Amino acid sequence: MLRQRAKEITAAAKRSIASPRDRSRLANRLIRVQNALAAEPLSFVLTNHN
Repeated sequence: MLRQRAKEITAAAKRSIASPRDRSRLANRLIRVQNALAAEPLSFVLTNHN
């Protein structure tokens, strides 16, 4: 579910964020989220709940 949400955010960002730099920064952050989920899904959710 979280992976799907990240893909949806990425698609929306491509359509709505004008600045290439801002799109790139968001893409990098989403990659970090996806990598964290792939490594330890539950651990990521429990330690980043704020």
